[in-house]
Amino acid sequence: MNFIAEARWRSKELNSTENCQLIRQQNQWLLRGDVTIVESSKSVQWVYQIVCSNSWHTQEVRLQQSTMFPITFSRTNDGKWYKNRVYLPYLDGAHDIDLGFTPATNTLPIRRQQPKINDTMVCHAAWLRENDCSILPVEQYYTRLGDNLYEYHNPTSGFRTQLEVDKHGLVKDYGDIWFSE
Repeated sequence: MNFIAEARWRSKELNSTENCQLIRQQNQWLLRGDVTIVESSKSVQWVYQIVCSNSWHTQEVRLQQSTMFPITFSRTNDGKWYKNRVYLPYLDGAHDIDLGFTPATNTLPIRRQQPKINDTMVCHAAWLRENDCSILPVEQYYTRLGDNLYEYHNPTSGFRTQLEVDKHGLVKDYGDIWFSE
């Protein structure tokens, strides 16, 4: 196992803190993190591990939230998604997981596609909503504005923001939602 980078984020909007590690392991990439969200004076803890292929395709996502049983999502090489071994056909073709409680998952399409400046890439993702743990297909757009600057756009919700990333593709700042510590 080879440690590559670490990120620490704080979000005033979500009232959260997070530690994330980027790790290289044989022919895989790992993103591991823990997130603490304070809601109504109680803490909710999320722990995640995302396993990606050498070419940054999501293969497995392990989630543990402090108030529920562990969840495992897996993606086959032909783009089929499973939640705890139950097939989710409506996610067919999604390349990435998007965990709504962390900016870490923006690293996946940025590293996989590596667009040139002013190029826009389309990403089909499986979006996990943190409030109810539902998972939905979503189309996302990333436009590379500079060496370490991207615009993120979700046309379904109309949400748009800028992401500043480090040399490893890890988000440093995510609009006015997440900030590096």
